[in-house]
Amino acid sequence: MSFAIRILSLLPLRVLYAMASYVLYPLLYYVVHYRRSMVLSNLRYCYPEKSEAACKQMAKQFYHWFADLCVEIIHAYRMSDEELRERVVFEGLDEVQTAFIKQQGGVFMLGHIGCWEWIADAAKRMDRSRIHTNVIYLKLDNPSADRIMMQIRQQRGCTPIEMHKLLREAVRLRKESSKAEVYSMLADQKPSWRSLQFYTDFFGHNTPFLTGSEKIARKFAYPVYYAYITMPSRGHYHVQFIPITANAQLAEEGFVSREYVKLLEANIRKQPSIWLWSHNRFKWNNDK
Repeated sequence: MSFAIRILSLLPLRVLYAMASYVLYPLLYYVVHYRRSMVLSNLRYCYPEKSEAACKQMAKQFYHWFADLCVEIIHAYRMSDEELRERVVFEGLDEVQTAFIKQQGGVFMLGHIGCWEWIADAAKRMDRSRIHTNVIYLKLDNPSADRIMMQIRQQRGCTPIEMHKLLREAVRLRKESSKAEVYSMLADQKPSWRSLQFYTDFFGHNTPFLTGSEKIARKFAYPVYYAYITMPSRGHYHVQFIPITANAQLAEEGFVSREYVKLLEANIRKQPSIWLWSHNRFKWNNDK
C-alpha cells in the first residue's frame, strides 16, 4: 500500500482529481457501496426534516468529497510548502500564536472536516523556534498506512502522539520543553464504551464526546481555539480560528467541550458534504 501511495503521489493533483471523479467516486458509491448504509443512516438521523431523496443527494455529495479527500491525502505526501500556502488560508493565526506563547502552550480543536492533513500546515506557519505542535491520533490498524500518515504529519512540522499516551506526554513536555507545547486534536472521534462520561446536544441528540482536549487545557491553563473549516472551491480550504477560552482553568468544567460541539455542528451545517459521515459516530447515543 505504501508503495502505491508513493507512486500515485507523483501525479499532478489535477490528474488525481480526475481519478477521484471518474474512478474512485463511482467505485465507492455504486460498486462497493463503501459504508453507504452508515452514511445514509447518519444523514437521516441528523436531518430528520429532509426527504429520502434529499438525504441520498447529500450522500452523493459526501462521496464526491470523500473521493477527493483520499487523493488529497495521497498528494500531501509530496506536497510543497508553496502549494499548501496557495490552497489553505488561515485566518487569525497570528492571534493564536501570541496566545499560545503567552500561556506556554494551547489546544487546537477541530473535526473531521475538509482535508485535515493539509490543515496541519498551521504548525509550519507558526514560529517553530518558540512553538512546538503535537498531533493527537489513533493508531491505524494497517501498519503501512499508519507509517505514511506519520510521515505526512511530521513533514508539516508536527509530532504525532497516540491518544492513550497524551496525558503522560503532556506532563513530560511541560517539564522538559522550552517551547510552548500545542496540541491539535480531532475531537469528534467516537468514544469507546469505557469513555462514555460526557454527553451534550449534537444535531438534536444526546451524544457522547471525548473530553481529552478539555482535560489537557484545564490541567495546564491553556487557551483553546476551534478551527472552523470551509471549502470555498475544490482543493482550497479556509480555516478561521475561533477562540473558545483564553484560559481553560477559568471556565467551568464542561464549558470547552460544549462550546466545541456547538461550533462543530455549526461548521458541519455550513457545508455538510465535507464532514466524515462514514463513521459510526452516533453508536453510543443514549436517545437511540
